[in-house]
Amino acid sequence: MRFPRGVDLDRIASKDKTREHLCQAYYDLSRPGDPRVVATDGHRLVAVKVESEDGDEEGQIPRGAFAAANGAMEEGLPGRLIATDVVRSDEAGVTFDRPPVTEFPDWRANVPARRATVHVTLNPRYLADIAKSIGSKRVTLHMVPDENGNVVDQIVIEPDGATDVKADAILMPVRRDGE
Repeated sequence: MRFPRGVDLDRIASKDKTREHLCQAYYDLSRPGDPRVVATDGHRLVAVKVESEDGDEEGQIPRGAFAAANGAMEEGLPGRLIATDVVRSDEAGVTFDRPPVTEFPDWRANVPARRATVHVTLNPRYLADIAKSIGSKRVTLHMVPDENGNVVDQIVIEPDGATDVKADAILMPVRRDGE
């Protein structure tokens, strides 16, 4: 499979060993023409479109495989993993044993079918920094869309959860590409 440089779904895959089937990304070839690598921890889900190659097999992608492939790629080239009975990166010279196939959730059933009506583009690091600066692990975002459904005004952020902090915080949206 070829994947966009920088993709590393180990950050999203569960670390909860009691949910072993979620602890690694899953290479989903169930829909011809729409191969995906998917990771979830039950709270977050990421399904990245990839380019499959002849001989690829569906199944778990061991932790560390994306990082190894990314580290070996030349600047500007996509990452590449060969997923057969093992997962290997020829460029990095590493091979990972593939765990036995486990039942992975029907992730497509969790992707909303309804079309979005509000659009906002933001810098996730800025949002994380704001949450950390006010001592909150969760935040609530308050947004007002314009007549086209785009959020262009400041996003008001407030702590949500177990914190005594009372704070006013805002995050400026980033202009969407092409606007």
